[in-house]
Amino acid sequence: MRLEMRWGDSARTLAADFGQRAVAHDREGSFPHANFADLQRAGLLALAAPRAWGGQQASVAELAEVIGAIGYGCPATALVLSMQYLQQRGMFRAGSFWPEHLARQLVQEAAGSVSLANALRVEPELGTPARGGLPATVARRTPDGWRLSGRKIYSTGAPILRWYVVWARTDDAEPLVGSFLVRADSPGVRIETTWDHLGLRASGSHDVILDGVPTPSTTPWAWLHRAHRHAMSTPRRI
Repeated sequence: MRLEMRWGDSARTLAADFGQRAVAHDREGSFPHANFADLQRAGLLALAAPRAWGGQQASVAELAEVIGAIGYGCPATALVLSMQYLQQRGMFRAGSFWPEHLARQLVQEAAGSVSLANALRVEPELGTPARGGLPATVARRTPDGWRLSGRKIYSTGAPILRWYVVWARTDDAEPLVGSFLVRADSPGVRIETTWDHLGLRASGSHDVILDGVPTPSTTPWAWLHRAHRHAMSTPRRI
């Protein structure tokens, strides 16, 4: 009788190879693209997403087991993969702001190819927006939708991401703040290779520059907050 390999077992098998590559990636600060091709072939890039959308809908415990196993071989790969899982888990939680058709598209892409998403939130001026404040990244209205401009730092996985979840404010007199979905290969997107740290060197957490990046009106999420005029206040949902 043939026994089916568990996800954690698959991760541990892959981690042995990842560990062999990790030394060179850490020394060179290069990104482990091959690791993510292996993860996709093993069915682990859509592990956290709903089955109805093409994912595996693994439990939190199962996801933790996979991340822990991968991290034993290559911590940088595990960090990028955990960002993918966070996005996928957020897609179908109660009160999710993800439009289903966009969430389904991203899951199906991850199931069929090396396609990853991560949130781009941190900025040089603001730092993390967790404690409030208006982002410097601006979304300007156009007849066709929006154009986004700004700089995001600590953009984990930048060399391999296909989708950016960009935290930005509108250019209204009373701005709205929220998230916009941007393809990484959109015109006006540029990666500045600033990541040269002592640890997690292979995570590719470079700066992402957005210079008038066009975003169709059908793509941004209706997840905007009315931002209080005092920058350090926490925006509220409307």
